Amino acid sequence: MVDALDWANRVGPNDSPWRDANPANDRPELYEGTVAHELQHLLHNYSDPGELSWVDEGLADFAIFLNGLDAGGSHLSNQQVFYEETSLTRWGSTLANYGASFTYFQYLWEQAGGNGDGTYTPDKQYDGKAGDLLIKKIFEEQADGMTGGGHLLDHRGAAEEPPGHHRRAVRHVGRAVPRPRPDRGAGLRR
Repeated sequence: MVDALDWANRVGPNDSPWRDANPANDRPELYEGTVAHELQHLLHNYSDPGELSWVDEGLADFAIFLNGLDAGGSHLSNQQVFYEETSLTRWGSTLANYGASFTYFQYLWEQAGGNGDGTYTPDKQYDGKAGDLLIKKIFEEQADGMTGGGHLLDHRGAAEEPPGHHRRAVRHVGRAVPRPRPDRGAGLRR
């Protein structure tokens, strides 16, 4: 693992040939964000190795956000500024695809209530409620892609009934689950 907390010693002295004179280019949070992103991939591959790329990459970028690091950058700006109509589920491995999937999971987290205490800035801890709980359930769901979102709707028992915000976000996931259409087979409802 990269020791991003020891930034000064990791990159060497200021006069090292690989360092430039602009301290604004020294951004350890980029390394920390990469570690959060890749660690999510490692954990997700262990728990659900067949997950679709858009879910895995979206949750990986969302792990950066939940750790209080800058998850925006090129992924988010590329999608929102240049390719705002990028498909969420047709993965093309472009920056816009990463931005679209991150934005989707951020939206779900916020709609489910964020931290659960009325705040929407990551508090760097799992609170077991609201948006944190929804993201955990998505991570744990073994069904892949939008089918997993449908399972979140189908498998809610009375003992697990989520609070109001969570219920609304889960319903939103369900709206995007492919439903059979008589004229075109399975498609996304609009």
